[in-house]
Order: sequence, then structure tokens, then C-alpha cells
Amino acid sequence: MLILGAIAILTLLLGSNDLPFLIPKEEKAINKVIVDKQTRKELKVIFTDIEKYEKKYRKEKKAYIKQLNRVNSDQLATAGQFQILGEKMENVNSNAQDFMISKRLAIKAIVTVEEWNSILAEGKKRYRKSEKQYDKVYPKFEKSMDKLVKGVRNTLFDTVKAEMIVDRMLKFSKMTLKNSKKLNTYNVFDHPVISNIESTENELKVLVPEMLSLRQEVLDEYVAIHNLIATNCTAKQWPKIVKRVNKLF
Repeated sequence: MLILGAIAILTLLLGSNDLPFLIPKEEKAINKVIVDKQTRKELKVIFTDIEKYEKKYRKEKKAYIKQLNRVNSDQLATAGQFQILGEKMENVNSNAQDFMISKRLAIKAIVTVEEWNSILAEGKKRYRKSEKQYDKVYPKFEKSMDKLVKGVRNTLFDTVKAEMIVDRMLKFSKMTLKNSKKLNTYNVFDHPVISNIESTENELKVLVPEMLSLRQEVLDEYVAIHNLIATNCTAKQWPKIVKRVNKLF
């Protein structure tokens, strides 16, 4: 990617938690908690549908990354090109969240509050372990930013332009981390609305634009910085910056 293609920004742009409204497929937990065989069978059908959709969702995200990379690498890329991609991915995320909510309501119809809470308690143990791994992303992102800043300063001989870009990038870095951490609070284990199996469809749907806006804010600034660099470096300098950025990731 051209600007800040580190894990943190990709995660934020594409979704830090693929299925935040749903419990993970905790087979051991479900088999331990759910006694009724028919309920287990119905849950298995639901999770099979979820797995199929998640596979499709990941494929769409992968295709989006390739398209975004292609546009990012073009110094003459327009805001319109980024907008088309942004709207496309927003639609993918919006559809995914509608799907999640529909499956969440299907689960709500067949499990009790006690069963749901017990499954969450079992799954939360494994979630905390994976969460610690994700926390390592943030310092790596900041380290990548430091290298990128040095690369910009070494490539652009005009110090005024270089510092203007660096200042904007550092502010963007802080915003990205802030939004990323905020987005990560929308998960089935910690969020008060999402973790409550009795939450209504409307209560869950209210959260969708909140999550989309966090991603959109980052993408908007992402494009602004791309344009800032594109208009303040020469055609000869541009490939050097692209090369420096690509080396980071």
C-alpha cells in the first residue's frame, strides 16, 4: 500500500472484528453448555451459514486490498477513484453486519440468556489470549510510522514540504490508532449492547453506522494524505516513496 499500509490501518479499514455481533464457533463451549440436542443441531446450521458467508466476506476484502493497492500506487489517482472503492467496501461491510444481526437474532430465538452468557464466558478466555496478540500491532504500527517519516524526509529535499507531509502523517497515525482501539470495543464479549442477547434488532442496528463512520474517517484522511504527497513530490520522487513504504510491510 502507498500510505500507512500497516496491519493496524488495514484492520481498521476492513474491519477489526469480522463478526462482532456473533459469538465465535465455540464448539466445546456450546457442547458443554447446550444440553438439548435439537438446539445444538440448529446452532450447527446457523454456524455453517456463518462460515460460508465469512469465507465470501474475506474474499471480498482481499480483492478490495488489491484494488486499493493499485489505486494507491498511481500518483495521478483521483479522489473519485478512492470514493468508488470506499463506497464498495462500505457496502460490503454494511451487508456483512446486516447478515450478522440476522444470525444473531436466529441464535437469540433458540438459546436462553443463561446459555448465552455461559458460552460467552467460555469463549472470552480464548478471546483474551488473541487480544493480547493484537495489542502487539500498535507498537509495530508506530515503529513503521517512524521509518516512513524518515523515508519521506530523506526523499523530499524540500524540507518545508517534507515537514508538512510528516506533520499530517503523524496526526493521521494518532487518529488511526484511536479509531482502531475504539472499533475494537465493538465486540461480543465487552460491548454492553452486543454482549446482551436480549438486545433488539434496532439496538444492534444503531451500532452499524457508528462502526462504519470510524472506518470512513480514516479512509477520508488516508486519501487526503495520498493527495498531499502526490501534489508535493515529483514524478521521479514518487516511486522512491512508494518503494520505501512497500518495504515496511
